[in-house]
Amino acid sequence: MAATTSLSCVFLAAFFLLLSHLHPATAARQVTITQFLNPQNEVRARHGLPLLKWDFKLAKFAKWYANQRRSDCALIHSSGDLGENIFWGKGRQ
Repeated sequence: MAATTSLSCVFLAAFFLLLSHLHPATAARQVTITQFLNPQNEVRARHGLPLLKWDFKLAKFAKWYANQRRSDCALIHSSGDLGENIFWGKGRQ
């Protein structure tokens, strides 16, 4: 159970840190954003769904919240208006 919790924490922290490092100032970061969004948007376009756009406010919030959870890696919802998806699983027993 501890290993699964640790793995969940690592995944959550990695996702938030990926979001937090993307800022509009550099071309390299823009490439990373494009590499993340393009596959999603290709599938969405095939299904007639609206395309996703990068949200820098969300990325800034993700960085802030990841730093709040850095010391304990607790799966706690923030009190912000943007929210987050939190998942914990145990796998097979």
